[in-house]
Amino acid sequence: MDPERYREKMEWARRLHGQHGTTLVETYSWERQEGALLAHLEAKLRALGVTLRPRPAKEALELLNRAGHVGIFATLIARFIGLYKSAAHSLEELAGRASAEMQHAARMFLRVFEKLLAAYNKHIRAKGEIDFEDMISLATEHARSGAYRSQFRYLIIDEFQD
Repeated sequence: MDPERYREKMEWARRLHGQHGTTLVETYSWERQEGALLAHLEAKLRALGVTLRPRPAKEALELLNRAGHVGIFATLIARFIGLYKSAAHSLEELAGRASAEMQHAARMFLRVFEKLLAAYNKHIRAKGEIDFEDMISLATEHARSGAYRSQFRYLIIDEFQD
């Protein structure tokens, strides 16, 4: 971001809060980059007399669901699971590939994603199922290992890209 434009926006925000008598809590990108944003924000809020009341996970999920955000998040996670499985990378590789600016956010997302992925895999295994990406991966591994011996002379393939 252009430093002059950033300064102008900060001055505007400070003036606006001053005019309306509201409190502006300033955070900085370096806090996020160093992984200290939440701790610093908590300290700043406590200094202002704000009592933090973390919500139980179930209550937070209900609020997000009522606001219509669970569907969006579930869609994002489902897409990410498909991309993750088809790329065949480890979570450590993904964390390592994140840019320096995104390291903290990527690590936070991957911590949540890892738990969701484990729950998803456990759920489909318990049902004796596999998903599309697992089907393709298993078939590829089977063919590459030489374990598959075709009894057919010709194959007709629809959706060849798959």
